[in-house]
Amino acid sequence: MTEELITEVQVFEDFTDDEVLTISNYSYKKFYQRGEVIFEEESDDTSLYIVLAGQLEVLVKTEGKKEISLSFIDEGEVFGELSFLDGRKRSAKIVAKSDVELLQLTRSSFDRLRLEHPDIASKLIMDLARVVSLRLRNADKFIVDVMKAVNNQEKSTTKKSAKKLEREKFTKAKNKKTKKTSSDSKSDLKVKKSTRIKSETKTKSIKDQKVKSK
Repeated sequence: MTEELITEVQVFEDFTDDEVLTISNYSYKKFYQRGEVIFEEESDDTSLYIVLAGQLEVLVKTEGKKEISLSFIDEGEVFGELSFLDGRKRSAKIVAKSDVELLQLTRSSFDRLRLEHPDIASKLIMDLARVVSLRLRNADKFIVDVMKAVNNQEKSTTKKSAKKLEREKFTKAKNKKTKKTSSDSKSDLKVKKSTRIKSETKTKSIKDQKVKSK
């Protein structure tokens, strides 16, 4: 039965069997096949969903309109609680990753529950607030972990850039030294060649003078 499945859901751990039965009487059982969309991002659907069986995927669009996977929703979890609580549009797209069985509690059904069973409705809201708080904490931790990873990557990149710069400086200095050595060698060769030519010229001149004197 539906109420038996709901008792396995974490958000209803503190609910009695009668309270669970009451909530199920205000809800609708829904079935989706793998690949079916439960709701689109920016849709006006404000229902609360409870996963009785199967798995779903949370997708969001980037600025370039590309869809990326954000997380997965497993059996025993709830989703759609933000729009259910504040009435605003959906912040993500939810797709069935497998065949799924859901329990849907619409806003209008909840409003009737609140009028006819205010204690149960208040208890549900408190449990949903706890779920939201837990997810925000997990999101904060995720952001912190991402920031740490980014900082470590930046430090690593900076370190690699510094080493690369050092290697480039060393290579330039080495090339400059090699060029200087090569230039000096060429200069020495020119001097030696010039000296040899002068010496040969002087020797030839002396020989010519001796020949003339004879």
